[in-house]
Amino acid sequence: MVIFLAMAGSIYQNLALQKVTQAMPTLSAADITNLVAGTSSHTYKALSGEERDLVTPQITDAMRDVWLFFLVAGVVSFVLTLGLGVSYLLLSVFGIRKGIYGLTED
Repeated sequence: MVIFLAMAGSIYQNLALQKVTQAMPTLSAADITNLVAGTSSHTYKALSGEERDLVTPQITDAMRDVWLFFLVAGVVSFVLTLGLGVSYLLLSVFGIRKGIYGLTED
């Protein structure tokens, strides 16, 4: 899951920067980076109401896409673990006791 977390951070940054840049093309790169940091940033608080209405949906859309990535990653992880349980069950049914590296039968 650590890999998924690192990937999600990169995905969020890239998506949010792209979407906010499209919504507010006149802002500098530093201001856009500060906006992506969240609604508690000084740059966000300095925006007018109309500008906030443009930026907020872009940031939440990027968060939604990252949430969807985590959902898919969790489902894939769960499905892949099902095979681990089956292989452990088969090993124990056939009398193999020592795990994968030292397979011996009773």
